[in-house]
Amino acid sequence: MAEYQAIQIDRGQRVLLKFTMIDYVDPNTGVVTPAPNIQSPVVWTINLKLRKAYGQAEILTVAATVTGPQAFEAVLTGGASGNTDVESGDYVFDTWRVEAGSETPLDNGPFKINASRFGA
Repeated sequence: MAEYQAIQIDRGQRVLLKFTMIDYVDPNTGVVTPAPNIQSPVVWTINLKLRKAYGQAEILTVAATVTGPQAFEAVLTGGASGNTDVESGDYVFDTWRVEAGSETPLDNGPFKINASRFGA
């Protein structure tokens, strides 16, 4: 099950987003499903995708790096040639395991890009 969280950055900012897989507790039964090991037996391929709204085309896709058994991170680079030089505004993001046959949503939520504090 995908977790929900909100992210907010400034336009053109370099950002390191860190994600941690957590156990899932079914609210109806209390049954705990342990967080998966995303390093073993195979390292997962994970992408972060930015869209204007769910169901719309991706504006940006960033390959994440697995950093531990339940952790991964995505780097959004700044500057005019970076991937955060997207118009300021309200977007949504989601992270996905993307291996063929194993596509799984991991995280999602609103993603706000503020106008740059530096006049970009």
